[in-house]
Amino acid sequence: MKKLKRSSIILAIISLLAISCAIAVFAGCDAKNVTLTFMNDDSVHYRVTGKPGDDVGDLSVPAKTGYEFSGWTLDGNEYVPPATLPEKTTTVYAEFTPVTYTVKFNAGKGMGVEREITATYDEAFTAPDAAKTFSINEAYELTGWASTYDAAAAEYLLDEPIKNLTAQKGGVVTLYAYYTPKPAKDGFYGIGDTLIAYTGDDTVVAVPEEFTTIAEGAFADNMKLKEVVIPESVTVLGDEVF
Repeated sequence: MKKLKRSSIILAIISLLAISCAIAVFAGCDAKNVTLTFMNDDSVHYRVTGKPGDDVGDLSVPAKTGYEFSGWTLDGNEYVPPATLPEKTTTVYAEFTPVTYTVKFNAGKGMGVEREITATYDEAFTAPDAAKTFSINEAYELTGWASTYDAAAAEYLLDEPIKNLTAQKGGVVTLYAYYTPKPAKDGFYGIGDTLIAYTGDDTVVAVPEEFTTIAEGAFADNMKLKEVVIPESVTVLGDEVF
């Protein structure tokens, strides 16, 4: 009689275990799908849908022009991507850090010590004050900056905000000073009876007789000139006029 009772108890336990296992299996089969989404700004970078515990798969590193990827966040907190899907649908966002680069300001055709600054992508900057002292001579005015030495026009005005010259981390960009001739009579810019510079476009010119002195380097920066006629009124020639 005792043996029968013991057997009944054992059978009952086995039955309960079987029922519990069946319920667990059924519950697993009936589990709802969840979705884990990785966003890059307003775009979906990677998305996977499946049962909780399913493999997330291979997650690549997101990219953004001018920025470095710094991790994922969920509700403003750092989020480490799991190997398997979580228990509920989740959306996380990529975080980025803007790159920095170097901008050099070169005097170009003028004179002055090259200056440089560190710029941050997507942040505007202006030329440092020290670079605004670049000059050719009194006949020219520094009016802006260009990306090439022989630019036909300035790409940025002297105090214009500039940004995003390169998206490369640690990149180096050079901006060259651009000069504009000051108003001059027939291209001859002078102060009193001294000719400071010829800023015109003619290849052959005759210096007006009103000038008695030609300043140093007066024609040196005009690459178009081929011949200059100097009148007898000129009695003083500066160094390296041509």
